[in-house]
Amino acid sequence: MNINFNEMLRSLVDAANRHEALMDGTTGPVQAILESADVVWAVFSDPMEEGLGNLIIKGAFVLEEAALGRWAGPLRCTAIKTIDRAMAIAARDVLGDGASCPATSSGEVLN
Repeated sequence: MNINFNEMLRSLVDAANRHEALMDGTTGPVQAILESADVVWAVFSDPMEEGLGNLIIKGAFVLEEAALGRWAGPLRCTAIKTIDRAMAIAARDVLGDGASCPATSSGEVLN
């Protein structure tokens, strides 16, 4: 599988832009988006990353399984906008992967 990273980022930004209209200031729309996909990224403005930062907030394990050829079927991927990396990390920790899997501050999963 050959992935063009720039095309993938453009697709994620497009998805995040579509989802922006659903946001109402509560976590409800974000939870619905997370439930609708296997992998969800947060995209945000970040001058340190050439203007656009991204963070997987749900589905890091699924993405790893797919990369190793152990995921059957298509991946449902989407994205949401966050204000910055800190908000993306909070979304991951409260609503995404971190909510169901305790981790250290470095992101290492604790079993």
